[in-house]
Amino acid sequence: MCGRYGFSIDEKEIRRIVREMELNGAEVQTGEIFPGNTVPILISADRTPKLVPAVWGLQNPWKKGLIINARAETASQKPMFRGLLCGQRCLVPSSGFYEWTHDEAHIRCHCRQPGEPLTWMAGIYDYGESLLRFAILTTAANFSMAPIHSRMPLVIPAKEGLKWLNNPMEAAFLLGRKPAALSVQVV
Repeated sequence: MCGRYGFSIDEKEIRRIVREMELNGAEVQTGEIFPGNTVPILISADRTPKLVPAVWGLQNPWKKGLIINARAETASQKPMFRGLLCGQRCLVPSSGFYEWTHDEAHIRCHCRQPGEPLTWMAGIYDYGESLLRFAILTTAANFSMAPIHSRMPLVIPAKEGLKWLNNPMEAAFLLGRKPAALSVQVV
């Protein structure tokens, strides 16, 4: 599960994204991101990557609250996510995500791709109200995350981002692949 992530303007690449969003008249949240915040996501507009503002959380048609995550393993089988997974995939730029250990200590950890300016998380988006809305896809934890939590966001390496956005066959492959090891720090 991913319930919080970072979008820190301390990161040069994130400052660039925020400036681009502001130049286009969009206001986005920075710092620690919570469900319901408006943040940038990367979508494919005619096979060209485009940053757009979106609200984290799909409308839940069955009850109150937002759907902030979808399981990568079963998204293609769920009516709510199936169509979005086919043609409305996105990438969520971050400076990493937060997870808490599930033991008595409940230790907060910051997890990110080592050696990369951004950690890109796979997502799906939908149109709602006046803004796009999105959910982050999660997968079973890899060996670096398993001691902390049983789930983690599906992290897409930057060099494979266009494959995720534009190629349904490559996206299906990426959905089933375990993400590479992450850098985990207690915060």
